[in-house]
Amino acid sequence: ETLRVLCVLENGLVQHNMIYLRNSSSWWLLASVDFAWHGEAGPGHWHLNRTPHGEQIEHWGPRNNVYHGEAWNCPLWWLVIPKGHSYAHRPLRLDLLPVAAFGSIDDDDTT
Repeated sequence: ETLRVLCVLENGLVQHNMIYLRNSSSWWLLASVDFAWHGEAGPGHWHLNRTPHGEQIEHWGPRNNVYHGEAWNCPLWWLVIPKGHSYAHRPLRLDLLPVAAFGSIDDDDTT
């Protein structure tokens, strides 16, 4: 096992997915996905939490600027949450995918 996704719940809703990478004998936070609005960044936006040199930095981006990647351009598995849970705010990208795999907007009243 080299990758893990941890869901962060608040009031029973998934607020974040934290993506961890196995590094020798420890787990490193690689990226995080927010299922909420942050300014112009919509639900499903993501952040890198490691520099190319391995240092942990929140919201790392090119030229050390804060970066919010769009839900449309992250690996799809970063957006998956456990069955039986709901997103704090569901990313629009998921509504364009097969309902059998990702549910539907009707399954989630927290849009």
